[in-house]
Amino acid sequence: MEQPFFNPDTLLATITSPENEAILGEIPLAALEQVFQNRLRSAILFGVRIGAAVLTLIAMHLVSKKSRTKLLFLANQMSIIFLIVHAALYFRFLLGPFGSILLMSTGLIDPHADETNENNVSVATNIFVLLMILSVQLSLAVQTRSVFHAWLKSRIYVTIGLIFISLVVTTFWITHTIVSCFVLTTDRDMTFMGWTRLASDVSFATSISLASLVLLAKLVAAIRVRKTLGKKPLGYTKVLVIMSTQSLVVPSILIIINYALPQKDSWILSGVAYLIVVLSLPLSSIWATTVNDDEMQSNYLMSALNSDVQPEKKIKTMFLSRLRPFSTFTNRDDESIPSPAMPSPESDVTFMNGSFLEKS
Repeated sequence: MEQPFFNPDTLLATITSPENEAILGEIPLAALEQVFQNRLRSAILFGVRIGAAVLTLIAMHLVSKKSRTKLLFLANQMSIIFLIVHAALYFRFLLGPFGSILLMSTGLIDPHADETNENNVSVATNIFVLLMILSVQLSLAVQTRSVFHAWLKSRIYVTIGLIFISLVVTTFWITHTIVSCFVLTTDRDMTFMGWTRLASDVSFATSISLASLVLLAKLVAAIRVRKTLGKKPLGYTKVLVIMSTQSLVVPSILIIINYALPQKDSWILSGVAYLIVVLSLPLSSIWATTVNDDEMQSNYLMSALNSDVQPEKKIKTMFLSRLRPFSTFTNRDDESIPSPAMPSPESDVTFMNGSFLEKS
């Protein structure tokens, strides 16, 4: 027997109470399906977040053994940890009464649930998002300052500009977090403050876009400096990898597009964008620190080439002048200068790692 044709979007589910057989209402099955799909997408996204963040965290500890105490490494590490904690708390939200189909379809909460505890979980989730944003802003500021280490004036201007933008982003996110906490813990009508989420996302997208453009401009300058000094140019693969990690314009575009979609409550593109930003920070920081060291060496070689002293002789003179206060050997070019004791192995390693340059 052929079944009659029907449109699934027009089917209605009737909600009744078995105690008194009262009809509480009707809800389209399409709405329930949409809620289920959004919850499923969110679970997949945050599961990918945890897996990718944990692998990145392990890789950071294996690769960056010598820089674990530096501010840039700590900022990147904290942003990944906050991302993992936020994803774990969001899983707790999905498995709790606030993420249930009952609440989404009827507006009713399980009477056996601890509503205060659920509110605390939601508040903690919003707070860890704020901490993650602050860590990302700190990492971008340190990276930008690091790549401009040898350019004093540019470093000052860029640092001041990034601090101003970071303060704007921080203000919007703190405001949004406070508004979210008020909505969860009080009965106040805060719908007029709904603009805070949009302002927070837009300001963050603007911040990472400007920071990435500054870093890409510095990449172009670094390529020109290497060409001027006659060094081996960066290969196309290296340039593409650096640009892919520095160009955070794509995540910012995803954040903006998220608001143009009809299903604004899913936040899928926004979640993907924040994941890309956090995972790109460790890779971009490796390039930033490398450029810092290479820039200092390049500036020294440029000054040596511009002077009358040959670079090899100048490097040798600088090496011996640093070794002279600790060495029993004498400089053959200047035997009139006394030379006391040899350095310890620890100080020698520190000296060699400094690349004949003073530590900043």
